[in-house]
Amino acid sequence: MGLEEDLLKDEHLEKELKPHPLSFFSLQSIAIFLLLWGIVFGWLINFSSYWVGFENFLKGFFGGFVFIPSLLVWWAVTLIGGVVFSLLFIRWRIFFLYILLLAIGTILMFMGGWLSVYHIFIPVYSICMGLMGIVVIDLYRRSHKYIVTNFRIIFKGG
Repeated sequence: MGLEEDLLKDEHLEKELKPHPLSFFSLQSIAIFLLLWGIVFGWLINFSSYWVGFENFLKGFFGGFVFIPSLLVWWAVTLIGGVVFSLLFIRWRIFFLYILLLAIGTILMFMGGWLSVYHIFIPVYSICMGLMGIVVIDLYRRSHKYIVTNFRIIFKGG
């Protein structure tokens, strides 16, 4: 079904437009959070002196499993972000998407044998997921279009 078939009698096409990039910022903020959290978390576990003290404190509880505090903080902050976004946007699928991303990252770390480089893997994984989310959301935005005619504005969504 083409656009010409959808037009009314004596109606003609004037413009065909795409939504502005910031019109989907609410969705993009979900991915931007992952990107920024990955950067902050990478700095925290690799360069911050605060983390060394925190990790030394927790070594008594976890013994040789030094990656567990990093994993717990990564999960906790990401899940808190997921709850906040879910409450703001009234969409609990955001929270479950974050759980899925965390579970996949944790499984990849264990199955891929990257436990020895967890301090690099976790931030890089978070940053990559954030970047991938930004790209997917932008492709979704570009799949929408506004068709302006002399009588009306038609919205065709992705």
